[in-house]
Amino acid sequence: MIRRHFLRFVFLLALPVLGLLSPGRAFADVLQIITSFTGTTTCSPTNVSVNTGNQAQSCNGLLNDGAGGGTVSVTAHGDLAMGDVGAAASVSNSIDGTFPQTNDSASAVINLGYNFHITGTPGATALLIFGNADGTSLITYHCPAAVPCTSPTSSAGATVGISAPPEQFVGLGSGGGAIGLPSGALTPFEIDVPITNGVAVFSLSFSVFSRCLLGFNSYADSCTAEADYSHTLNITGASALDSNGAVLNGVSVVSDSGFNPNAGAGVPEPSSVSELLTAGALALLLVRSRLEIPRC
Repeated sequence: MIRRHFLRFVFLLALPVLGLLSPGRAFADVLQIITSFTGTTTCSPTNVSVNTGNQAQSCNGLLNDGAGGGTVSVTAHGDLAMGDVGAAASVSNSIDGTFPQTNDSASAVINLGYNFHITGTPGATALLIFGNADGTSLITYHCPAAVPCTSPTSSAGATVGISAPPEQFVGLGSGGGAIGLPSGALTPFEIDVPITNGVAVFSLSFSVFSRCLLGFNSYADSCTAEADYSHTLNITGASALDSNGAVLNGVSVVSDSGFNPNAGAGVPEPSSVSELLTAGALALLLVRSRLEIPRC
């Protein structure tokens, strides 16, 4: 009889834990990777999303136009548990007169979103998210002898954008906008997110692109456009602010999926799942010890 009641107790205790671990449980956190191409049929566009963990997409393909041998490439990755994303895109092609113009491109857009829960100190009205990103971009092209040429519409680079308002980049004025990332330099950024009922809804869009336009407007006969921002964009911390803009101490910031931007090195704070598992284990040990007490 005692054993049967004990097993029933264990099952009831495990129900909330099993509910949290269920594949059907939805998180508001999201990592979305979108890739797109022009001038190729060997790489197809992708659009994938996850609510926990990580995701990666890549394709290396051949271009349909040009003199042959043209290539296109995209790699993109992200990790909700670490708060980082990265991507690279490249296009390389040439023309031989058969094709009067080519317009080849490759790009990756990574959308990163968190529902941050702020607890520990009342009075928080805004969450200041800190991050940085770096990478390199390069465009090279060749002009036929004695023919002046430029490549004004070829491009390569990366941007960090937000869905503002009410989110906004600090220092860029109301509404925020987007930051163009320079080549070869670390770019820090700060994003101000309002807190409503203890929750800050954060979203960021990271775009990496490359494009080669040959012939017609540019007169160039070959082009290579490369943008490598794969090592990487990181969320490095967060501070809760009061209505006067002062930093509040003793505040916990954790997202729906367990990411804590202040944990250091992207290590997430123990989530409610692990906390329940720990509590459950302690409760089981307590019950077992009581059941094993010898009777006099």
